[in-house]
Amino acid sequence: MARKSVYNVNEIIEKIDKYIAETELPIFKEVCYLNNWNSRYLWELASKNEELTDTIKKLTDKKEVELEKGGLSGKYVSTMAVFSLK
Repeated sequence: MARKSVYNVNEIIEKIDKYIAETELPIFKEVCYLNNWNSRYLWELASKNEELTDTIKKLTDKKEVELEKGGLSGKYVSTMAVFSLK
């Protein structure tokens, strides 16, 4: 029997969008931790919901941009920036 979704995808998207807007360096696992979401389960939901997938990609894109800019400017330790980008 398939597991019933206990999360409201629209609420998740809203919370992730708010987190992206308010967080300089967004991290997917952090937003999951802060909202008491199971990150693996969110990936399962995303595989069935294009809007959620796009929102998670937007978070990842912002993270990559901020890490690259921060690594190049010296704001972040370049070794850690490279590690996180991989």
